[in-house]
Amino acid sequence: ILFSPINIKSRNNSWPINLELFYVYEMLKINLRRDFIFTIMHSYFKIHIKFMGRPATRPTKLKDGFYIEIRNKGSKSGVKLYSGTKLQMHRAIKMYERSKEVIILGESVNGKFVNKEPKLHVVE
Repeated sequence: ILFSPINIKSRNNSWPINLELFYVYEMLKINLRRDFIFTIMHSYFKIHIKFMGRPATRPTKLKDGFYIEIRNKGSKSGVKLYSGTKLQMHRAIKMYERSKEVIILGESVNGKFVNKEPKLHVVE
């Protein structure tokens, strides 16, 4: 929005104010505020969030519960899904059994699976 220069008087009517200069001053304040916020956010991300680095080499710890692995048909790798109870695990199997390969990994206790051999789920 552009303003034409208009002279108005200040509150105590002592001196005229050029509105165009006032507008430039306000825009400068906004830009300074934006740049200040950007520098604060940049320094926060630089300190608290790692952008790059080495990938994790240690495997993640598994929660106690039931796990299934979901894969695209014919794929070698998949995604492990966690369920707290056996009923929740069976619901997740029903959701994915038509479109994906479902491998039942079984129950995990203290980060280790009770059943050593995973079982491929077959749609009935």
